[in-house]
Amino acid sequence: MDRDWDNLIILDACRFDYFAEHNTMDGELHRIVSQGSHSREFIEATFSGEAFHDTILVTANPFVEDIDDDVFFRVCYADVLDHWDESLRTVPPSAIVDLTVEMHKQYPDKRIISHFMQPHAPYIGPTGIKLSEQNQFGVFNPNKDELDVPDAGISRAVREGYVDPDELRQAYAENVEIAIEHAEQLVQRLDGRSVITADHGEALGERGVFLKHYGHSPHLYVPELRTVPWFVVPGNERRNVTAGTPASYERLDDQTRSSRLQALGYVQED
Repeated sequence: MDRDWDNLIILDACRFDYFAEHNTMDGELHRIVSQGSHSREFIEATFSGEAFHDTILVTANPFVEDIDDDVFFRVCYADVLDHWDESLRTVPPSAIVDLTVEMHKQYPDKRIISHFMQPHAPYIGPTGIKLSEQNQFGVFNPNKDELDVPDAGISRAVREGYVDPDELRQAYAENVEIAIEHAEQLVQRLDGRSVITADHGEALGERGVFLKHYGHSPHLYVPELRTVPWFVVPGNERRNVTAGTPASYERLDDQTRSSRLQALGYVQED
């Protein structure tokens, strides 16, 4: 938060190496270490207990509910979740683009953070959709009856052979491309200095302490989870930023929040 930017675009679960490979924008790419290997860990370490009254947060990540009302000037969260796509089981990136631009137009004197859910699963590119259709499960929440293994998640599904590791990596790469495409659209619609980064990375078969790891877990400090991009896009005009009085923001009810976390793979269904 102390770094120099007007717009901070966070791509959820975006690895440095995949961003470097698939990015086509002009700018300066740096490698940095995140404060967490999981969204909740990152949010707590970066935002909790702080005061950023010159900044608006637009986010689709349910762990934002851990943040107190007086941290940001405004938090655009419930409006984002209104755009939840049940068929995709996530918030499409186009909604984040539009709502971020709307917030900037409404508050042109504020810094803005735009937190996309992609490239985090569910995977919404062609390979991810094919995997979901073939296996009758959302990538992080497989149907237990189809897989015939208890409490199956993506890591176990790959280890048990239900999902090919290369197909999983291709599905993830497509989500990276989708995220970058929409981040570029957003950069083009905002003034000021924009930076694209990630809250954490994603393990795609790298070995953790004992087993090969897929996805992201808190307190798991392997390079693929902690190393993220810091991509600076020069802006033509800098923003005149002022602080304001923070306002409370709307949370989800417990049932809706639980279902969103299940869809994103953070908790298993009963």
